[in-house]
Amino acid sequence: PETAARWRKEAPPDFVFSVLCEPLVTQSHFRRTREVEAAWEKTLAVAGALEAGFIVFETPGTFYPQADHLRDLYAFVRAANRSGAVLAWQPSKGWEPDLLRRVCRDLRLVHAVDPLAQAPVAGAVHYFRLRGGGPGRKPSRGHLYTDAELRQVIELARGKPTYAYFQTADMWDDAQKLAAFGKPVFADAVREVI
Repeated sequence: PETAARWRKEAPPDFVFSVLCEPLVTQSHFRRTREVEAAWEKTLAVAGALEAGFIVFETPGTFYPQADHLRDLYAFVRAANRSGAVLAWQPSKGWEPDLLRRVCRDLRLVHAVDPLAQAPVAGAVHYFRLRGGGPGRKPSRGHLYTDAELRQVIELARGKPTYAYFQTADMWDDAQKLAAFGKPVFADAVREVI
């Protein structure tokens, strides 16, 4: 939290931070245990110090659509202190768009997605996690986005406020190229969703 507070002070006032939830929370499939509660509290401490706009749940492949997983997800998210942040969920493969849309709507989650690999299905904003993959390709940190891919990201963002986070080795260069092509509405939209 101390490092996060320093980053918040050093960042521009309108900079929107995003925090990845402690993996223990998602790897435990949101089961409410003391360890999971402690991991969530650590996540909230960092998110609070950063005044984060988003907290992201990235669920593993073992968190597939079935009754016990849905029950635990609903119970956890409904009881969770959001600390003023929007909760974004990047599920693993295997979730049908209609079910994903319903869960996101019920729990007020934004669908976190790599738009070049899968279409976003829910949320008042787009939350893009560009992982260096695409249709038929595995994510690759070594991927350098082409101009055509970045223009496609801009096209996919049209119509909604959009936040794009690159998860590649050349993330800075890719973000600069995206901005040069005429970034979509990457503004204060997160405040409208909270």
